[in-house]
Amino acid sequence: MADEMSVGVVCQPPNFWIAKISYEFIEENHVFTSDEIPGLLIISRDPKKAWRQIIPTIETLISKNHNVNCQVVLGKEFKEFGKKHSIIGDTEAEKMSLKETFAVITKVA
Repeated sequence: MADEMSVGVVCQPPNFWIAKISYEFIEENHVFTSDEIPGLLIISRDPKKAWRQIIPTIETLISKNHNVNCQVVLGKEFKEFGKKHSIIGDTEAEKMSLKETFAVITKVA
């Protein structure tokens, strides 16, 4: 039964799941979090640096919290996410909004 529960519950995650990753620009910082992945909090003034930390941070959290090795793929590349969500916009006003992407997480045997 535990394998059928979501990663947000303290248990063994399933073999494959999708987690929503939220982005927000707060006080000059690029912030990524996820309700489905407890402990995911990435903050950086550099949006590309923050983006690059998502995958290794998720892999580490899943490994430490669930003793499971996994592979993570984000739903978008940084360039696509940045343009679509104005992370790399011309003005600060363009950057100040909540956005989302998804991470596909696969258990590795």
